[in-house]
Amino acid sequence: MVQWCGMNVEDFKSFFKCIHGYDPFPWQLRLLREVVDNGWPEVVNLPTSSGKTAIIDVAVFLLALEANGNQGIKRSRRRIFFVIDRRVVVDEAYERAEKIKKTLESASDSILLEVVEALKKINYGDLETPLEVIRLRGGLPREPPFVKNPLQPAVIVSTVDQVGSRLLFRGYGVSKSMRPIHASLVDVDSLIILDEAHISRPFAETLRNIEMFQKDKDKKWFSVKIAEPITVVKMSATPYVLSDSKSFGLQEEDLQNELLKKRLSCSKSTKLVEVKKSSKSMAEANENLSDKLKEEAIDIMNNPRGKGNQVIGVIANSVIVARMTFEKIRKGIKNKSADAVLLIGRIRPYERDILMKEYLPMIIAGRDRSVNIKPLFVVATQTIEVGADIDFDALVTENASLDALQQRFGRLNRLGLRENSAGVIVKGKVPKEEIRKGHPIYGASAEETWQILWKLSNKQKKDRYIDMGAFLRQEIQKMEPENIEKAVSPSSDAPILTPSHMDMLVQTFPPPFTEPSIPLYLHGINAGSQDVQVIWRADLPKMDRKNERDIIETVAALPPVNSEVMSIPIWALSFSSDITLEDITDVEGVSMNDGTRSDEVNVLKWMGPDESEIVKLSEVMPGDTIIVPSNYGRYDRYGWNPRLSEPVDDVAEEAMLEKGKIVLRINENLVHKWFPQDKGEEKESARSLVENAMESYGNEEDLTEICEELIDGLLEIPDIKNNVKDALEKLKIERKEYVYPSNKKPYGIIIERKSYDDSTEEDDTSSLTFDMELEKHSTMVADLAREFASRAGMPSDTIKDIEISANLHDIGKADPRFQAWLAGGDTDYLINGKILAKSKEIYANDWNAIRLARMNAGYPMGARHECYSVAMIEDAQNQDLVKDAHDKKLVKYLVGTHHGRGRASMPAVNDNGMNQVAFNFNGIEVNFNGEHNLERLDSGWTELFWEVTRRYGYWGAAYIETIVRLADHICSSRRGEK
Repeated sequence: MVQWCGMNVEDFKSFFKCIHGYDPFPWQLRLLREVVDNGWPEVVNLPTSSGKTAIIDVAVFLLALEANGNQGIKRSRRRIFFVIDRRVVVDEAYERAEKIKKTLESASDSILLEVVEALKKINYGDLETPLEVIRLRGGLPREPPFVKNPLQPAVIVSTVDQVGSRLLFRGYGVSKSMRPIHASLVDVDSLIILDEAHISRPFAETLRNIEMFQKDKDKKWFSVKIAEPITVVKMSATPYVLSDSKSFGLQEEDLQNELLKKRLSCSKSTKLVEVKKSSKSMAEANENLSDKLKEEAIDIMNNPRGKGNQVIGVIANSVIVARMTFEKIRKGIKNKSADAVLLIGRIRPYERDILMKEYLPMIIAGRDRSVNIKPLFVVATQTIEVGADIDFDALVTENASLDALQQRFGRLNRLGLRENSAGVIVKGKVPKEEIRKGHPIYGASAEETWQILWKLSNKQKKDRYIDMGAFLRQEIQKMEPENIEKAVSPSSDAPILTPSHMDMLVQTFPPPFTEPSIPLYLHGINAGSQDVQVIWRADLPKMDRKNERDIIETVAALPPVNSEVMSIPIWALSFSSDITLEDITDVEGVSMNDGTRSDEVNVLKWMGPDESEIVKLSEVMPGDTIIVPSNYGRYDRYGWNPRLSEPVDDVAEEAMLEKGKIVLRINENLVHKWFPQDKGEEKESARSLVENAMESYGNEEDLTEICEELIDGLLEIPDIKNNVKDALEKLKIERKEYVYPSNKKPYGIIIERKSYDDSTEEDDTSSLTFDMELEKHSTMVADLAREFASRAGMPSDTIKDIEISANLHDIGKADPRFQAWLAGGDTDYLINGKILAKSKEIYANDWNAIRLARMNAGYPMGARHECYSVAMIEDAQNQDLVKDAHDKKLVKYLVGTHHGRGRASMPAVNDNGMNQVAFNFNGIEVNFNGEHNLERLDSGWTELFWEVTRRYGYWGAAYIETIVRLADHICSSRRGEK
């Protein structure tokens, strides 16, 4: 029997009502009781519209409940991942978690205040919120981890690709140095809720294999347990697909609930329509299909059967068919009598958020219906099948698998509040050779589904109709499981995740030459390759190899962030007008073409300032991040548009503003975005000011004065956009300015507010922040790392070793060359006789100044201070540094890997070593002279890596590293300075 102090399970009802304004459904409270008594069920089977995202509420309340006094087995987890195998546009889970967060932040009711205090108990530090909510997207070089504080309770909403790739130490878009942090944060002390698990069976299998490595009773894969392992819950609205023994579902008391009864018993009369027109190619078939989808959508708006239809959903199975249908519907709307929006997953988060702000109030379930002053067509792909709390008055959809159609019709009359809800299912007609190939997403399941629906339908006049609501659900329950299996989305098995595979994946920097293919573990053995991430920029020099360094420096001056990234399969990516364009889907891991591109345009393969390069598009590999000039086109406000050649908006400043950073690039190619489209005269005035500013810099005038005059001049021009005006006014008060890509080639000016809140310690630029003495910084990191480890429940010996390693992690910065570099290249580097860990002498984004200072200091490119930290610890004359360590090998390992390198070998650099250095560090005399030699095969470093990994486990070792590194990140940020 679990004993509680303060809050109890029954308080969940009050907690729920305080947040949402209504009581929980019976199953929601019953699930909490079940978890408290017996642990999380393997499967939660709940139909669409039953409020299943409330599992987030259950997980959050359980975390607070246990933090407040659970004396039994720990069921809760600090990080709650809600994972969907779709590129969602409307994100119900995220919005729900945000509502919980905001309500807790402004808590006034007693139960909410108790929850807040409980969550604070398991956290530490400068608490901005009791609960963090994160939308986890593809990673980028030099971006901070999605969680900055390892103790922070958080709800993270993401996709199978993003969570799964991180879990396997190969986070899509994540830099090699940051992979261990991401892997451990996903795995350790985490609950993974896999929504619609029937479409993610390969990933579910991989998760089961990972659990095997962690729930290792024989201690075959680790000997020291340092934290709680991963917990996995599979959730589905199609229970006939999952058959795990430990399952949770609705009971009679739920079915008698008035609200649930309305939702689950409503009728959804749906017409079955076939495209009759034959086609000789898939392009022609898509045209015919989009014609029929448009025809039925317009008809259902005007037809008496669809009377009162304010919002008509139109769903296609691919991006091109969705876009073609959208364009045809827009043309078919007469006299602006209706509106239309296109929702696809192949869109930058920046535009997605704008679309949602405009259209979500018109389509969300429970909306104020007076908001819709005219009918709205919502044309979409599978992106709205799951995780979308939207409510259509009518629905027209392309035929798909049985489970996909049930998900789509779950968005029709979602709350069961309307008497009439009309639907149409359109079956396309493809060429015979395409029939033999099978559908790239649904295989033969779409045809099987159509046959089932046809048999269950009844004829009304000349058409056939079927109830896609309660009637279909009841009929499915009568069917044989093998017949149902044929009609649901096909899924291939994932390969078994063996120890040899994990041994390769855990090597993150440098990675092995050959390694397992991540998509196979996420989507099965028939999976397509992972996507390419695309970013458009308007201020790039001409995209050719002779400008490579200038292009890299231009991007590095304002590194890209997630909001300006769009993901797309490599085989569908082209910027050449003479190449046939491929169709794509919004289902992750699906390949609609086995080939790759022969496109020869140049792109920048972005891997950070030191490793990026200009390549041909045909040389781009799956998983790469590329940056292209805006004039390459192929994108509009709705997302990927392969038929559009017009320039793409550069949204770098807007994306940075979303992260709270104010920055403005001064470049003549960006002036047009500062003004409305019709303000040509104003644009020319601004362009003239920019040209004068660059000319003044070329005449060696003071850059600060140049920027002051430029800002004043721009603010005097009428009709400048409000966001630009706001930025200029703030930059007038406080700013840092520098030219890019270099002083010798001034192509533009960056004006920004200086900020270090997102320091990653991924590279040495995190040392270029503010003046901080080595001893002080080391003590701060050690104190914070100790608190992190202690509150995470680690063993006492491990906590002590973490504290020691955190204290010693930066002693290699005492290298005279490193100190000279911090001083801007001045070899007379000692400032007041103190050794620095950080300096404000050079600005962290001014790569030209960074390289020049490094060269003048004699500090080789690629040299690593952490290697010298290890060498100092190993030196026989410095053993007092580690005399209190319980596991000296762990201390040495944590010091060497605190920038993510050394897993499993150290980088080879042309480095002749440092001159003699002697200094006092926290009362201990430290001496060193020469090279570290850790890159040598006989250094013992690789053996050390494997010894630590075997002792603490694949994810356990990474989590110990993460504790040290995140403490370092925080102490290297602006908060650390304070």
